[in-house]
Amino acid sequence: MDEHLDWNRFEYTFVGRVKQEFKNIQHIPPQDSENLASILRQHDIFISGSRHEPCSNALLEGLSCGLPALYRNEGGNPELVGEGGISFEGEGDILEKLDCLINNYGRYRKAVKANTMDEIAGQYIALIREITNK
Repeated sequence: MDEHLDWNRFEYTFVGRVKQEFKNIQHIPPQDSENLASILRQHDIFISGSRHEPCSNALLEGLSCGLPALYRNEGGNPELVGEGGISFEGEGDILEKLDCLINNYGRYRKAVKANTMDEIAGQYIALIREITNK
């Protein structure tokens, strides 16, 4: 993203630990929950590139702050986001999907729903019971 976004059009903030240095992306070190929520609420979209994650805490935090998500179509991301964002497959389509999210921003923003941890745990339990027939 650091090399491919139109920096006259976008700003991008990464919060957390990273070894890479960015040329254009603003990097903020890890934050406690309250500060992170404050930072997230200053933004318009949450981008998650995580892979094979069954339940991304970072993605949940973004959704909980009302941000529509652009997320990798892997792991549990589609179930977490529902209609509150749009998925991408990889580097080849992420910018196209970002434009789609922006062009339909109001629709995605209204559809953002962040499940509570209790709701997510209940969904996992229901799935396990269904799979094990119990």
